[in-house]
Amino acid sequence: MRSLVVLMVLMASLWAIDTGSLSFYLMKDGKPLASQQVLVFKKSDAAMIDMPSTYARHAEFITDSDGYIESVLPVGSYNLQLIAKDKNIAQAAVKKNFVIKKNRESQIIVSLKEDNTVAFEDVEAPEADKKAVVSDSNLSKVKGSLQLTLRSAEDQKTIKDARVFVQGQSVDVKSAADGSVALELLEGEYTLSI
Repeated sequence: MRSLVVLMVLMASLWAIDTGSLSFYLMKDGKPLASQQVLVFKKSDAAMIDMPSTYARHAEFITDSDGYIESVLPVGSYNLQLIAKDKNIAQAAVKKNFVIKKNRESQIIVSLKEDNTVAFEDVEAPEADKKAVVSDSNLSKVKGSLQLTLRSAEDQKTIKDARVFVQGQSVDVKSAADGSVALELLEGEYTLSI
């Protein structure tokens, strides 16, 4: 899979196509859903309105054993679709719009409950046509640190190389060999995705 990503990056650089990347996780009851078909549709650059007919099938992926896919995609607007299945029986349908911006990563995490309703849906992706705003209130906030140790719920063993994202922040760290994660954030409330 990694070699495919490297090949796609190389091809994109040869043609000077502006690209970004997509990371997608699919879980059910906190466990990865492997071998799930994920379809990605790209919005036509000429489309003036956002309708299903303005999207064309761009790529198809299968989630790995971690319920994960990663791909380099050309800059643009996309729609991700999947039907989560268990023993070839449809469990849930998911549709999610997202944007790929030049040299940026779009991250989508979907978690299903036992009854197959969406328990958690998180998109850490660049938003279309929005500019970053620096707030004066952030200048007076105190920076603090957060220390975590990630452990498996099943056997309490530490989890190495788990990715930790902070919603709304440009934080993307991996847990150390001992499961530890250290973050420095301004004071406030945050949502973590692991």
